Amino acid sequence: MSTSKMSNLLKRTIFGLILVTIVSGSILLSEYSMLGLVMLIYVLGTVELHKLIALKGNTITLFSSLAGILIIGVTYLATAGLIPLYALAVMLIVLLTLAIFIYVIAGKNSYTSVASMFFGSLWIAVSLSLYAALGWQNETGVYDPTMLLIVIILIWVNDIGAFLVGSFIGKNPLAPSISPGKTWEGFISGIVLTMIGGILVYRITLTYSLYHWIILSILISLGATIGDLFESKIKREYGAKDSGNIIPGHGGILDRFDSLFFSAPLVYLVLIITEMI
Repeated sequence: MSTSKMSNLLKRTIFGLILVTIVSGSILLSEYSMLGLVMLIYVLGTVELHKLIALKGNTITLFSSLAGILIIGVTYLATAGLIPLYALAVMLIVLLTLAIFIYVIAGKNSYTSVASMFFGSLWIAVSLSLYAALGWQNETGVYDPTMLLIVIILIWVNDIGAFLVGSFIGKNPLAPSISPGKTWEGFISGIVLTMIGGILVYRITLTYSLYHWIILSILISLGATIGDLFESKIKREYGAKDSGNIIPGHGGILDRFDSLFFSAPLVYLVLIITEMI
């Protein structure tokens, strides 16, 4: 590995550990610090998306930020049983109506740009809402950070494994037209390591079955890869290398959490389906 790659790896490691501490601490501290973290990720991600697609003016970004916070907050209240579930549907209808109204009065941007912004914001907000909802997927009905932390850890296991193996021995590109740095070797190693991590989680927690954890591990790994490729394609379309530079060695918020935006909904869906069967 070249000197520049070693330097980049060291930078990624240092700031990665700082990020791990902040994220893990927020999840473990309380449900409110976790929600605060999720909302912060959403707002910073929305700002990055605004800059990425070069929107004119801040009205749409401000609305998207507030709408996303509202979606996350209302989902939390519904998940915790504090308000009825139909409040989610009412909120989405109201937000959609407001979005159309704002598009009409803030006419500096093309329909394509505005639609991209709202679609991206909704995608991030819903994904983060479902991730936060994992904190209440237990028999007690009270906040439990276990699943939240496990999902994040398994995503990191996948990302780190894929990055390291891909950097050292990766030779066969996975999606060269989208992300030239990703390799099949890294992709496969990410799945294998995540499955090993899932098996360890089962041995430690004894929650759900081994079958559950193997399925969840595979879906987390696949979701993480798809999320990364999805964001890479967006960046390539808009000619950007990173979504931002807020995290040295990692890029922006979207760069760091894109894996979560696809993995979390898959995990939530599996847990809901298996509880219904």
